[in-house]
Amino acid sequence: MPLTNCRFLIGGDSNYTTTEGIRVLVSSSGATGATATIALADDHTTAVSQWNSFGAATSTGNTFTFFSPDSEQGIVIGSVQQTLLGRVSDAIGSSLVVSGFTLGGITQYYTTAEFTSSSTLPSGTGIVELSSPSTQTLADINSLQNGQDIYVDYRAGSATNNVRSFTVKFTADETQKQNRARIYLNETPVSENRNGLPTTINVIQTKPSLVMDLLLG
Repeated sequence: MPLTNCRFLIGGDSNYTTTEGIRVLVSSSGATGATATIALADDHTTAVSQWNSFGAATSTGNTFTFFSPDSEQGIVIGSVQQTLLGRVSDAIGSSLVVSGFTLGGITQYYTTAEFTSSSTLPSGTGIVELSSPSTQTLADINSLQNGQDIYVDYRAGSATNNVRSFTVKFTADETQKQNRARIYLNETPVSENRNGLPTTINVIQTKPSLVMDLLLG
């Protein structure tokens, strides 16, 4: 069935992202005001997908909130505002280089933290976002893998079809905090579907070689 809650997002669009608790490793020289690196230290599927999404959707130079209620090694970070200075690499899920940490002289700190940012999407970003996905739709999205090809057919007015092909970069399950799921794309989508036109998504390539035809609905 057509999806009426599906839209494209591209670089420059407004974006709000908030995660559940994600286990991370904060590394710093320990000096007050020094830059720090935040690396994923969590292997839970949802946490990994939300970490990947947060990093990909937050623009360099923007501030974000890091909230950690933990008390470890005698330190409580609590809620702090940080600036995203960059990423260690262009890889999916790359560690983040940030400012705004004071670790009291220690150089490594494991904690579970929530991340919240309100910024614009980085240039070159391409996302298919689905609000209030059904259980089956969410399962179908979560089953997509890096490199899979999908057809997206979205229509306006009297048009019978408007099919474009995209390649999946990764997916993100953000249903607990934001009631949405995202499919990040390797390509920048066109802008016809900015306002949630009726949409269908079909998998046209699967990895491994499993022959199937999925309709997300």
